[in-house]
Amino acid sequence: APYYRILTYENGIPKGRFVDYFEPGSKYRIGTLKMHKDEAVLHGVLEVYRESGPLSSVENFHLGIREGEYTKYNVDGSVSMRGHFENDNRSGEWTTYYEGGQVQSRGSYFENQQNGVWMTYLPDGTVKESVVYALGHVMDWRELLRYSSNAANEGDAVKARMYIEKARPGIIMNLGGTPVLKHHFVLTKVKWVENDLSGSVVQLDTALSYIDATNPAMRAELKDGIADLLVFSNKKNAQPLQERLIPAVIHLIRTDSLM
Repeated sequence: APYYRILTYENGIPKGRFVDYFEPGSKYRIGTLKMHKDEAVLHGVLEVYRESGPLSSVENFHLGIREGEYTKYNVDGSVSMRGHFENDNRSGEWTTYYEGGQVQSRGSYFENQQNGVWMTYLPDGTVKESVVYALGHVMDWRELLRYSSNAANEGDAVKARMYIEKARPGIIMNLGGTPVLKHHFVLTKVKWVENDLSGSVVQLDTALSYIDATNPAMRAELKDGIADLLVFSNKKNAQPLQERLIPAVIHLIRTDSLM
């Protein structure tokens, strides 16, 4: 919307506090200017208002760059969003709220992209949805497994590797449970195809460390992963993998009979 500005000049240079107004006369923005590299830039707290009057947001700037806490408000003055900027990028934890003040969604940003686990809630606090992001992309384990199922094919192995790297292993490891097993089983094949044989063995050993898991989903994932790797290791003549997989199969059969 068109606006005009009231500010102070010192020796021909804009400086200090300014107020922007919408053309009808209501406040638009209140902030402070500071000279930086021959340019007057935003510095400090910036208040932004709606044309109808209520406060819209409070932002923080450092020499023209968003830096620090950011808060957005509903028309009634309640907080609708709160987060943090770092070097003009959304960073760290961000939270959105219902008008009643209940948390609507919460998750983290990394370099302005959703990253990690994002939770969405109903007004009563019940979890509505949990989504895992990897640098702005929704992690879809089915997509990862589609690539890794044909990891003996070099092209699919590379795609699986790229997907894993995009996912940032730290995020995956924080999830726990079956995603961790998927992660290690996939990397077992990918590293073997990339001729990192010792790395492949390490990934398999890590996956097999869950061999005594009693959780049904984990146990099913172990069985599926081991069966898949048996086929893979046979095709690739991967003896070091077979030497670990066969005892694992025997162990699973024995423990299943005891459960």
